[in-house]
Order: sequence, then structure tokens, then C-alpha cells
Amino acid sequence: MQPTITYGFALPGSRFRDLRVRPIAWVSRYRAHAPRGLALRAHVIIRTMFGLHGRQIFILLVLILTLASCTQYLPGFFAALQFNDYARQEVKYAASARKTPEAVRDEIVEKATELGIPLSKKEVHITRRGPAFNLFIEYHWPINLRVYRHELTFHVDESGEVFENASN
Repeated sequence: MQPTITYGFALPGSRFRDLRVRPIAWVSRYRAHAPRGLALRAHVIIRTMFGLHGRQIFILLVLILTLASCTQYLPGFFAALQFNDYARQEVKYAASARKTPEAVRDEIVEKATELGIPLSKKEVHITRRGPAFNLFIEYHWPINLRVYRHELTFHVDESGEVFENASN
């Protein structure tokens, strides 16, 4: 006796009346049957177990790959957003706090290491023009997707003046 699988019920007069009970080998919609105990193919088992078709499997794989890449890219953008905001505030208030360019550089590098940004003191360029500071930083955030390696490049270009225009 062959093992069978039940599809549910069939209403009288329904077009699915022949789906009441079928042998397990007849589960695939392509009728890839396995006579007398032979194993089914892998794609038939997957379609049978999960009810997925080719397009649905493709969409599911694209969704999984998108989520995996977001776990690499989003932390870089989030850290860059926080770092840019910190650098803007630091440069804006450095002149009024009477900080030297070296003190500003040290604080910016310290914040970068706290956020996990690979930044050295050589990459932080600070110039002082009278009562204002100009800050320029270019740094890279490495992305490793195992099959694709990429580096995000971020630029910070800020100037902090003691007395800004009221319109800004």
C-alpha cells in the first residue's frame, strides 16, 4: 500500500474533485511521480513543503540578500550621521570655548574611535582663520559582503565661526 496525503475536502461539482487523496509521489503540480518507493527530487519536496513557486523563491532570496546587505551598510551610514553632527557641533563651539586645533583634533578622533570609524589624527585637517575653525575629514567605511568588498567614502567639511549670520 502506498502512503497517501490528503489535500482537504472537495465539494461536489468542484473542479478539484480529483484532489481528494493522492499518493505522495503525485504532490507536485508538475506530476513528477516516483513509482514504487523511489525518492522525489529536491525541488518537488521544497515546493510541496512550503508551497513556493519559482517567482516566490526568487523574491524570498532577493529579500534575504537585501536584509543581509543592509546589516553592513546601515551601521556605516548611522555612524557617519552621528559623527558629522558631532563634528559640526565641535567646530561650531570650539572658537567660543577657546580650544586649540590640537584639542579639537583629539576630541574628534576620540569620538570617531568611539563610533567605530577608522580615523587617525593625520586624516583630520583643521585650520584656524582668525576666530574661526575649518575642518576637513575624508574617511572610508569598509563593507564586507563575503562575495563583494566595498568602501563607503564620507566627507566632513565644516567651518565654525564665532558670530554666524542670523539667517542661517
